[in-house]
Amino acid sequence: MQDIESFEKDNSQFLPIYFYSESYKSDQIKFSVPKGRYVGFLTVRSLDNAFFNRTISGLHIIHFGINKDFKKTKNINEGCYQLKNYYHEFDRIINNTQCNDIEINKNEINFEFSISHNDEINTMRTVLLTWPSISFAAFQGPQQYPYAVFLILQGTFGFTARDTLISFENIDSFKN
Repeated sequence: MQDIESFEKDNSQFLPIYFYSESYKSDQIKFSVPKGRYVGFLTVRSLDNAFFNRTISGLHIIHFGINKDFKKTKNINEGCYQLKNYYHEFDRIINNTQCNDIEINKNEINFEFSISHNDEINTMRTVLLTWPSISFAAFQGPQQYPYAVFLILQGTFGFTARDTLISFENIDSFKN
């Protein structure tokens, strides 16, 4: 996050002042930022691996006052909106939320998210993860144990790659 004043002085660069990266196994995420108006983004990721079976991942990005290219956006009448997108850079289906600048005037702000129980197989990522294993085992693998590498890679990455959606539940509290 970057304060709005410094961003508007030189909006050719997004230079975050506050950067926070942490892993949690609980339902609540807490961090503190001083009161003020900010532009920036918040990324929430979820990963569930079941070895030799599947990898389920989800991603949600919230942009406050900037777009994915870190350029200033025009104010949105409703304050925020949420879209389901297919991102080629990440090769997955994700939720994306665009909001106006965020104004922090409380000691604590809550972001509430939920993870969908309906996940979709990501065919492209599944094939990309399994192809090296299959090709090595079938064409170049050791003769005595031709599928050993296949099992090792599948144990690491999961047999199927699936996408799940993460929804921004309290989006209404960020609307103007």
